[in-house]
Amino acid sequence: MTLDQIVALISLVLSILFWWNARQQSAAADRTLQEIKSQIIGWQSELNKTAIDMLSSRPEMIAMRTSLAEAESTAEFTAKMADLVKDLASSESTEKAALVQALLDNHAKILIERQRIGMQAATGRSL
Repeated sequence: MTLDQIVALISLVLSILFWWNARQQSAAADRTLQEIKSQIIGWQSELNKTAIDMLSSRPEMIAMRTSLAEAESTAEFTAKMADLVKDLASSESTEKAALVQALLDNHAKILIERQRIGMQAATGRSL
């Protein structure tokens, strides 16, 4: 074996070793990057959750949710009351007519009082 062949063989072996080492380092770097990515995604998720929790606990958001729930409840109650009044009004009984009138009067008082409270709150006056 000549010196040129020995140098070529050593060169080939070193090339294979460098390739194998580079491949191992690349795989290790990929694993590290995946771990960093998963940590960043986890932190971002926690930050988003905390921000949403902070915004949800603000008095304005609580008031808005309360107002929405009250509006939905009022709409449902009004629909059921309208059905009840319709059923009662279809009867010829004077007692049921008086009951219908009492229900409608009470409902009108509730609506007017809510509007009065809302107007006072909007204008900044105390109750």
